[in-house]
Amino acid sequence: YFGINSDWYAGNIGILKVISVGEGIIAGVFYILISLIILLYLSKKFASAVRMIILCNVFLLVIAFTLSIVNGCQIGMVQTFFPNSFKTDQEVAIGEQEKKDQMAALGVQMVAHMMVLVISAADMVGATKLFKRTS
Repeated sequence: YFGINSDWYAGNIGILKVISVGEGIIAGVFYILISLIILLYLSKKFASAVRMIILCNVFLLVIAFTLSIVNGCQIGMVQTFFPNSFKTDQEVAIGEQEKKDQMAALGVQMVAHMMVLVISAADMVGATKLFKRTS
């Protein structure tokens, strides 16, 4: 949507807009808030600490999985809708470099979300073992 409104699909060389839905900032805020909740429950000896840690990890799993899919869709949009009607070799070189930069940024975002996904899944397994010990 934002790419369409910025005329990116029309093929304006040198004005490549990031296809973004603002997910990075929102995800960062949620990752920080949920991690702070987990740290709070780890620092206190609440009776429901393990259940809350598991619940927070479920939230992290859902957010990371969803945003990994979003990044995959964004990569597909860059690949599909990238303009390929250039007039000069210089425009082709500039366009291809911008496409590589865009793909690299989206790839790094996807790897970061996948790391959160794997770490929260591993933490859930550890938390369930802790839950079995405290019952």
